[in-house]
Amino acid sequence: MPVNNREHRGRGNVTTGFTEKSAIESGFAQIYDERIAPKLERLTADRAGLRHRTRRDLLIIAGIGAVVAIAIPLILGSAWAWISFLVMTGAIILALLYVQRRSKDWNAMLIEAFMPDVCQFLGDLRYDREGAHDSFVTAFQDAGILRPSAKRTLTHHFAGSYRNTGFELVEAHLKRKKRNKDSSDSTIFNGLLFKIQVPAAIPGRIVIVPNYGAFMQKLADALGPTSVRSLDVVPMDKPDFDERFTVRGEVPDGTRALLTPGFMDALLEIDEHEGGASQKRSLAAAFVDNTFLLTLTRHEQIFSLGPIKFERPRPFLATRSILRDNPDLQGTVHTMFDDIGVAYRVIDRLHGS
Repeated sequence: MPVNNREHRGRGNVTTGFTEKSAIESGFAQIYDERIAPKLERLTADRAGLRHRTRRDLLIIAGIGAVVAIAIPLILGSAWAWISFLVMTGAIILALLYVQRRSKDWNAMLIEAFMPDVCQFLGDLRYDREGAHDSFVTAFQDAGILRPSAKRTLTHHFAGSYRNTGFELVEAHLKRKKRNKDSSDSTIFNGLLFKIQVPAAIPGRIVIVPNYGAFMQKLADALGPTSVRSLDVVPMDKPDFDERFTVRGEVPDGTRALLTPGFMDALLEIDEHEGGASQKRSLAAAFVDNTFLLTLTRHEQIFSLGPIKFERPRPFLATRSILRDNPDLQGTVHTMFDDIGVAYRVIDRLHGS
């Protein structure tokens, strides 16, 4: 697809236009040019003011922390100097939390500005920042592709239709409660959950999980959820797919018929794209009751030390820190289109395209 790059001019400033990078973005440059770019001048000014106030407040926090830390040993004596360390540590933690809060404020401003135009551009798409009901997660846990969780935070709920096929997308952060008062809650999933209607009959339940090798397969057979262990392992006779995934199904022949080579290629592409530099396994999926369920954890590299790469799950619709000069607004929009595009690619494959 040819790259479409426009430029918006207004009030003596120039805002670089949107560069379309994928099929789902085709035609969005005009929407960006006509509706979003004019808003960016106000948003850029608002962000500059917010960044200025944030830096000012950080100096105040640092100043108060430094004064208190210096005063403690002078007033109470050197034996109390360790409290100064605690004060400075507390000031640093407070500053980090404050920057995080300000960055979230900016993120909310940005979403409010461009999301209505994005939803209208994509057609039948609805967006709710607060997320879906907790019961949204139940189908994934019943299918055996998510572990039970006690704490659920669901945000950024999309519901729409593509090729007359309904789908939903939500960002989920799931935690398991701490086992004792000395331990912290543990995160068991941080990523996206997709529910996609299947336009064809499903030959019984099918579960697709990462393949971590023969030993882990035996461990899963012994300790995994009964809803998965009760299904037969179905080799797909596609070496690159079988190396990365284990497929289980109630009806082996029907499972092979439904999972076409094109559909398996689409899952491989998504898994490899979202697996980050270290190519971590990023997805699990299931076909249940005419619905395709997909869990997706996106990985991004934080930094590296030689061959060692440190990565973390990439949050949905995350913008750069409010302290950064370049907010990379287009990068945020591209990432959102890519995430929604996962549902589109799966639907295309389910329709045989």
